[in-house]
Amino acid sequence: MDRRATELPTSKWIAATLARNGDADGDVTAVVEMLQASLDIRVDKLPREWDRRMTVTICGFAKFPDIPGDGVTSVCYCISNYERSEADGVKIYRDAFRDFEIRAYRYTGDVAADVAFIHRTDGHPFGTEDMRLITKLGPRLYRDQNWDGMVRLMIKVQRAISERADPTKPGLVSRVGLDAMVMSLPRLEYADPMGETLLTDISTPSLADDRPAFVFVPEAGFSGEAFGPHHVCRGKAMSFEGEDLNGYIRPWDPSVRK
Repeated sequence: MDRRATELPTSKWIAATLARNGDADGDVTAVVEMLQASLDIRVDKLPREWDRRMTVTICGFAKFPDIPGDGVTSVCYCISNYERSEADGVKIYRDAFRDFEIRAYRYTGDVAADVAFIHRTDGHPFGTEDMRLITKLGPRLYRDQNWDGMVRLMIKVQRAISERADPTKPGLVSRVGLDAMVMSLPRLEYADPMGETLLTDISTPSLADDRPAFVFVPEAGFSGEAFGPHHVCRGKAMSFEGEDLNGYIRPWDPSVRK
């Protein structure tokens, strides 16, 4: 998203927008719908000649009434203005629609399964060779809890897609980059969740199952740089550089979408 027409880069704008979650009564779906409506407004202000395609992916764990046990399961929301749900799956369009659409994916299988490995993609479909690598190596890496190996596999697939692209031809394929942003969000439980603030360990780029991680991997190799994420909690927002974003939090009127 081009920042020339906005007061904040998109990542910080998303943090400031999510800080309004109290207006959505803390419900995950309501928060996602609030972000969708905010994106409709933000993108509609951009010049029509700009590339306005965007997909925001929100992943984590949430409680749902139809999930057995404690009701908590992994969930992934995708908010996109160029990917659309069709009868035979998700179709990717070369041009942006005016409005964003929400798609939600939840794991509803057996929580006691030895391997519950699920993968999906946004922005570009996997090729045949990509799928072969993912289905062959993905479950094994997941079973062995080889998280760094999983990252290398996904980046390898991303770069293979990028290298197949023809930059001389316009369109979606040529816009797949070589840089990668890796985020790991393990499910963690605390006796007093309201008293905990969960941040990444920036001393190492390696992933672990006892802490979240946010790692940037440049195109030159696989050595990543770990850094802290933008932080949103209890109606307040701060960037990973320590910038106070609270002044950018705007009141939300759900009746106004445009």
